[in-house]
Amino acid sequence: MWNPPRSAACSTRISASLPAPRPRSRGWWNASAAGASGLEAAASITVNLAGADIDGTVEHFRLVTLPAHGTLYSDATLTQVLAAGDQISASANTAAAYFVPPTNWNGTTTFTFAAIDDAGGEDPNPATATITVTPVNDPPVLTVDADPIT
Repeated sequence: MWNPPRSAACSTRISASLPAPRPRSRGWWNASAAGASGLEAAASITVNLAGADIDGTVEHFRLVTLPAHGTLYSDATLTQVLAAGDQISASANTAAAYFVPPTNWNGTTTFTFAAIDDAGGEDPNPATATITVTPVNDPPVLTVDADPIT
């Protein structure tokens, strides 16, 4: 004969919801490669930086490295020189930096930058900005020797 237990067993069910995993192609945010070009005689060359964040916005771009040639500025009036580690504020996931090449220099130079999202996360894979400076035909310069030949 079967004797049921005198105490009843109790079972508790616990459930939890976890957020959906985020895609991890390059991270949750990323900076896009940039390119710009201009003449060596240009006052400045605008370099447009862009990035994306799947769950928010890009708030800043951080300069990881500087170009080997020339100077970067954060403003179009060329008063705020940028250094490695500096941040440029973004609007609608974009920002601009202004490049001034050295006098009479032409060629290609690069710098790297990373996107920083509105939660403070930084893209671990910086993008490269490539700047191409085209030479111009400078007018000849005549130099007169102070010691005339006799």
